Amino acid sequence: MKHELSYGNETFTYEPHDSKFQGAYGRIFINEGKSLAIKVFKVDHEDNTEKRKTYIHETFNNECEAYELASNCSDSKDYIPCFYGKSPINGDIKDQDSNIVNNQYYVEYAYRMEFIDGSFIKLADSNSANKDEICGIFSNLGIKNIKDSSVVITDGRISKLVDFSMKEIEYFI
Repeated sequence: MKHELSYGNETFTYEPHDSKFQGAYGRIFINEGKSLAIKVFKVDHEDNTEKRKTYIHETFNNECEAYELASNCSDSKDYIPCFYGKSPINGDIKDQDSNIVNNQYYVEYAYRMEFIDGSFIKLADSNSANKDEICGIFSNLGIKNIKDSSVVITDGRISKLVDFSMKEIEYFI
């Protein structure tokens, strides 16, 4: 079901029919001009425990730290979306019937970045000419969790990389 949120004076929409806007832990909301994206971490109602919330908190902070680090390095910043930082959602998230659905999200765990329009594939599935170079750049920065990242390939090379973090965080129920 389509969800919308307001951030500043803009409306951002999550479209569930497009799998590239939904991950294991969050959903991507896109502004109308398709220039900005907000990743909001979602609640797992089957495992809505304090342990799960702590895990999401750590995952969120690890992702933000990695984006900040990569944004400030000349070797990596062109390979990632512009990162605008942590952006807690202060308003309501509504479904297509205007019902408030904030309880489906950790509204305090959201960040803004440039929207990248492209066809994404998993880094592990790519055969790009610069895959090893990209992995080395991020590893040298201390960004160790890129194995599940998604990439856009342009002319046989990785042009953008998303969905990475400083380290993989283990979660055991």
